[in-house]
Amino acid sequence: MCLDKINLNGWGKFELSPAAFTVSEYYLPRSWGYIYTNDNILLRINHDGCGYAQVDPPGGIMLYKQERYEKTPPFMVWFCDEEQSSFSNFFKPNTRDIAAKPDGYQCRFLPEFAEYKLEYNGWRVITKLSIAANSASIIMKVKIKNKRDIRSLSIIPVWRAHNTKADLALWDIPELYQSCRFFNNHGTGVMVETRDPDACESNRKYTAMLTDLPVDEAELCYEKFIGKGYWENPEMLYNQCGLKNNREYKLENWSTDDAVVSKIPVAALKSCNMIVGGGESFEFSIALTHLRETKIANLPAEIDCSLQLLSESYWSNTVNKHQKFHADWRSKFQLNSPDPTLNRYINEWIPLQLYWISKLDRGWPTGMRGTRDAAQDYSGISYIVPEMGKSMLLKMLACQRMDGAFLRQFSNSGPEGKHDTRDYVDSGCWVFEAFVDYLNLTGDTSIFNEQVRWLDSTNSNSVENHILKLLDYFVSPVNRGEHGLVKIKGGDWNDSLNNAGLEGRGESVMVSCQVVYMLNLAQNIFPGKNNYKALADTLKANIRKHALNDAGFLNGIFTDKEQWLFSGMDPDGVERMNSPVNSFGIIAKIFEGEEITRVIKNYQKLKGPNGYRLFYPPLGAIPIEMAGRMGSGDLFAGNAENGTVYNHGSQGFLIRALSEAGYGNMALEVLRLALPYDQDLHPVASCKTEPYGVLNCWSECPGREGEGERAFLSGTISTVFRGLYNGILGFKPSGNGVRIQPALPEEWRNISYTAVFKSYELHIQMVQTADTQTRLEVNGIKVDDCFIPEAILVDEKINNIKLFLNK
Repeated sequence: MCLDKINLNGWGKFELSPAAFTVSEYYLPRSWGYIYTNDNILLRINHDGCGYAQVDPPGGIMLYKQERYEKTPPFMVWFCDEEQSSFSNFFKPNTRDIAAKPDGYQCRFLPEFAEYKLEYNGWRVITKLSIAANSASIIMKVKIKNKRDIRSLSIIPVWRAHNTKADLALWDIPELYQSCRFFNNHGTGVMVETRDPDACESNRKYTAMLTDLPVDEAELCYEKFIGKGYWENPEMLYNQCGLKNNREYKLENWSTDDAVVSKIPVAALKSCNMIVGGGESFEFSIALTHLRETKIANLPAEIDCSLQLLSESYWSNTVNKHQKFHADWRSKFQLNSPDPTLNRYINEWIPLQLYWISKLDRGWPTGMRGTRDAAQDYSGISYIVPEMGKSMLLKMLACQRMDGAFLRQFSNSGPEGKHDTRDYVDSGCWVFEAFVDYLNLTGDTSIFNEQVRWLDSTNSNSVENHILKLLDYFVSPVNRGEHGLVKIKGGDWNDSLNNAGLEGRGESVMVSCQVVYMLNLAQNIFPGKNNYKALADTLKANIRKHALNDAGFLNGIFTDKEQWLFSGMDPDGVERMNSPVNSFGIIAKIFEGEEITRVIKNYQKLKGPNGYRLFYPPLGAIPIEMAGRMGSGDLFAGNAENGTVYNHGSQGFLIRALSEAGYGNMALEVLRLALPYDQDLHPVASCKTEPYGVLNCWSECPGREGEGERAFLSGTISTVFRGLYNGILGFKPSGNGVRIQPALPEEWRNISYTAVFKSYELHIQMVQTADTQTRLEVNGIKVDDCFIPEAILVDEKINNIKLFLNK
């Protein structure tokens, strides 16, 4: 089966173009989305035009956003014909009939732009939407054609401005600091200004909506724009706007008739009663551009420069830049397995979403990033652009406490910003992995000497010192419990276990396994600094003594209540294995000999209709004290982490563990289950979510069984990427070379992939046969131990590597 041949219930299809998808049904059970982003802006859009736009993602201001439950675009174009039938260029809002259907509809998502094609009431509208390549700007190009006899049409581009931070406090009233003005002496547009409550001129925000559409009228006051109506059917569709474009309105000079101050702003520009002949069409452009100047006197010059956003040549150049960027981004790693559908998804959609999460984080535009989330995401991103991984690593280290601990979430503004200080103990484990991945991929030992400050001190220390402090935190007796395991404190990877150790006694087996893994790696990275191997062995022995149960798997948590949770017998009388805990038990080599076979058999108890669950059955039927919001029943059974396929932890980590244990067949099965496109595994009629978007989880709540949740907002994306290349395919860089140590499934008898290591391009072919000895050849030269020293690799040409496996 080819990706573009998959039957998706008539709702859409994968295209032949890389990472492109066409939505062909307007009324989907849920909106299907896509993302356009660069260092300056993130634009999240849906097939119905909704979404949000954020400057300097993931922590900057929101140019616009939808409120909860809202289904209407905050940035769109209204069309109102002489029959007073009004609709937007995304079809909805539509004033004629709440159940109206478009006569024709199609939405195409491509990495470089989105294209909406709409036919309604004799009008054909084509909208193209994208972002500028190197600025905080959104470009919308609209073409409309009259398919009937001559008639008139009014056109209203409109932007409901937010233009301030996303997470406003209850007492923050944006309009107290906002103004909005119309101008026509530097092109035609509307400027929205947000001044600073802290009285800092450099924090003022200016954003303009520009257009080359002939403008007759404008409205700047939201209250007047909606009038007796509402956003989905505003009065200004039918009445005149308050401002006539009949004289010069200067951007430099304000007056009461061309601006509103301290009122909710709206940017609405109206072209009134344009006569459109039968068969005639015309085009216009709109740009929403956030300006970097904060001095009012300098704004006109930046606006003049921004007018190029409206030109056709600028659009074409921008599209070409996006195409080149994404082609280069996805070219670094390419899979060629016997499964062409999997190949296309892995080669096109995983790299694309890996880029998205570099800016999207987990979709919480709060001004903070999760330390765990960022570390996991950038561990994968480092494979493609190691410099990005290094940059994020240094940001996280600058928000590390001097005792070695890391925050639950750190401010995008750096150490002096507002942080989430909840004491989740796992953050440092993921930072250490991000550090090791960067080091292995680049061999850049100079990073050890780079100087970085601390969260609680402006004094700087070397990165090496930061990492050693990280390790010291987990080694320190004050952070170990009565079983010698790491205290869980405010929580570990599973956020919902949020009160198991608040009294200071609870312990996390998962974090303890992660620390064993870290300490064994640290022995090689920092020889002579500490006897990390002995510390790892002691912790491993404690885990085996106290957490390895008679059922053959590791218990998960020892709570302040002095009870084991996720154990052979939980306090509610149920055996309940926790997948991530045992996955890291395998990764850290806690299990020995036949114990691995036994624990992997236990995973079969977790398999449900949507894949391998986090644990099962759910918690909460009988309340368990100090088992977090799941154990109390506050988080419904079958929701989020409570007994579901929580994709990142239950399947992402499992792929990695199975690869480590050599279970290639099962690793491939879990990989396919973790991805969204296979309609035998995850039919869209049940999931309702984008068949191209990696999901956070699948619901098992009553009445919502099988529904997908939160596309693109998952650590699964990075974890699956690493699980495939580092795990199943065995691509293991180590600074001075690459080890090839795969765990191939039996059906992959002959497989190849391309990869990058430092500046070297590698083409790796693996052949499994029963009549050959295992051997590795690099550019025709046999090497020992399946390790490729950097010294034998050739720069500026492809290095051909062949691995023959005796199977």
